[in-house]
Amino acid sequence: MDGVRSPPRPSPCPIKWCTASPVTVFRLWKPYGPYDNGVVGIFISKALKNEDLVVNNGGVDTTDFLYVEDLCEAVELALRKDEAVGQAFNIGLGVETSILDLAKAIIKLVGSSSRINVQPRTSEPFRSYPDISKAMRILASSLNMTW
Repeated sequence: MDGVRSPPRPSPCPIKWCTASPVTVFRLWKPYGPYDNGVVGIFISKALKNEDLVVNNGGVDTTDFLYVEDLCEAVELALRKDEAVGQAFNIGLGVETSILDLAKAIIKLVGSSSRINVQPRTSEPFRSYPDISKAMRILASSLNMTW
């Protein structure tokens, strides 16, 4: 039968067992680190080769970034805190950064002669910025963390 699909197999996890399992949810904002192929990794690779960095939408889009080691620290903290069970956390640096500012910072940090090629705006500015206060209150309360 062409185009007919079988129904999905039942989950090997009985629903009663799955819902009784302790769960913590992490909503991550732009994680980056070694082997990164996102905007941070692309900009660093290009800056190291003194190639132009292309910034779309006029450079006005913003987001928050999260280094992978900080992500691991947040997960480790959640594993050690009973209060984290059943919670959902926004995990990020807590700093809204424009893509244009990111490009400028990377060029400066790398000591590159790259130029920034800002493309015209094609849409409304995109803003993605987490409220990390809950994560800081519950996960980082016992440490001097500055994600």
